[in-house]
Amino acid sequence: MKIHPGFAYLAPANYPLLLENDGKLALSTDVQVNFARPSVDVLFDSAASSLGARVIGVILTGSASDGARGLERICQSGGYTIVQDPDDAKMPGMPQHALQRLAASNVTVRNIITSMRLISDTNWAELFEGVSLVDERLRAASALA
Repeated sequence: MKIHPGFAYLAPANYPLLLENDGKLALSTDVQVNFARPSVDVLFDSAASSLGARVIGVILTGSASDGARGLERICQSGGYTIVQDPDDAKMPGMPQHALQRLAASNVTVRNIITSMRLISDTNWAELFEGVSLVDERLRAASALA
């Protein structure tokens, strides 16, 4: 599937997204990575391979370590990373693992932004207005915020 500006693409259950070398999205049927399927590591790895320094990887609240390896790969490819401050995260596992992995690989500090805060009163419906292919679960969650 070709990527278009202004669209948000979300992986369906059990199918990790991949960014192919031709810039198109594909679904993977590979095994679980980090006990997760879909796994953000799979997407980050493929994006780093395809786009190199043109990638921005973002890790927000979540449990376990999914995303840490892929984020490291994005940094190694010259891309940028944004990691939510674990103290601000509802579930700090993913941000903590990402920051630990990036620190262990001696990634330069300029590639790490750790003070991202999620504002509880963000109007998520307004934020995603006009964005196509947004998963209905995200729309439902935005109505609860």
